[in-house]
Amino acid sequence: MPPPSPHLRLAHLLQHGRHEALEDAARQMLALASDDSLAWFFLGQSLLAQQKLATAEEAARKSITQDPESDRGFYLLTLVLLEKNLPREALAAALAAIRHDEGNSVNYAMAARALNQLSRYPEAAKTASTGLQANPRCDGCLFQLSQAKSFLGEHEEADAVTRALLAEDPEDAANHSARGYHLLSAGKPLEALGHFLEALRLEPNDADARSGLTQALTNRNFFCRMIQKFTSFCDRSGWKVVLGGSGLFLLLPKVSQPAAQAFAWPAPTSSLLLASAAAVLLLVICHRSLAWLLQLTHRHTRAALPQRDRKAASWCLPPFLAAGWHAAHWIHQGSLTGALTLWPSGMFLWALLTCQIWETFDAEKARVRRRMAWICILSATLILFIHMPGSTGKMPVFLSTKPIPILESAIFLLCAFSKQIRQFFEKRDGGT
Repeated sequence: MPPPSPHLRLAHLLQHGRHEALEDAARQMLALASDDSLAWFFLGQSLLAQQKLATAEEAARKSITQDPESDRGFYLLTLVLLEKNLPREALAAALAAIRHDEGNSVNYAMAARALNQLSRYPEAAKTASTGLQANPRCDGCLFQLSQAKSFLGEHEEADAVTRALLAEDPEDAANHSARGYHLLSAGKPLEALGHFLEALRLEPNDADARSGLTQALTNRNFFCRMIQKFTSFCDRSGWKVVLGGSGLFLLLPKVSQPAAQAFAWPAPTSSLLLASAAAVLLLVICHRSLAWLLQLTHRHTRAALPQRDRKAASWCLPPFLAAGWHAAHWIHQGSLTGALTLWPSGMFLWALLTCQIWETFDAEKARVRRRMAWICILSATLILFIHMPGSTGKMPVFLSTKPIPILESAIFLLCAFSKQIRQFFEKRDGGT
């Protein structure tokens, strides 16, 4: 149903992307009638387009308050919360929009988008499919369905969905990006490259297409391709990877040497098993940082990387060098003793610091970035205190009561859950 005639000008301004003029017109209308739900909705749309997220959220909630039976305000609130990187809260808003209008497929697309961001891919696929029952040609549902199917490894279905998207609108950058990401997950980086380049031709500032282009370029390298597949696996597994990595980090130092003695493994076998476990855990910890850092070594990928990602990858280099020093020292000590028996905790702690660095650069707001930066500085200082090159490795008595010192475990948890810490700060800060 078209908006009432007093709001036609607002709809026209929104359609033509005149967001500042739309904000002024909506505020003038609200000065005359502050209970106008549709004017609040248009004001929120203009504020969202201008990245004024705090006031956009306020406008969305005002729209809901003035017309709680409409799905319009909940839809806008979902968009704002997704932009603020609050997918859990956005999912609740999208589900409220669905309850108020079960026939609107766009609401299902928003809910599926939130579920994809939460790595709940089976639910995202089911939600998008439900939306397609209401409107089989809903681009948003098709896009989110293709993303979910790709992450789930259901490549045949993802292929069909992305082909349908492109057939529907071959001039849409998002459709080319969706196709590109599917081809990446299917192990076809050269085909994906063409779609990302086309998406950037249509939308030169498309961040998703730029990120996909760098992945397509680096995936031509076998090692980079393996890292990308491992990254997709970690994205699918979500919190399970964090818990699994935490368990390996805490348990392996306790069981590696006793297990070698109990099973009477020869020194080469026990060393190989321990080194393999260390390599897998290291990849779990820093797969993202390592993948982006490798992209800096190629001129094409370096040019395609956004400035923020280049800075983050560059800041990860010193911790990686420190981790490499500890790895070399560990192997050297093993060669002197004839077997690898100790656990290279210093190597892992320096590698984990790169996770905090990435989360610092991922934060959209300066206040959150400053808080995350101070946590990085604190973690780096503590790691230097524990594992400074040339130190004896001995800890004070009150920190040496367990095989893994308490301070090391605290640093590990602080780094491993850096994403959750950033999200907590962003939620507490309110996105302002």
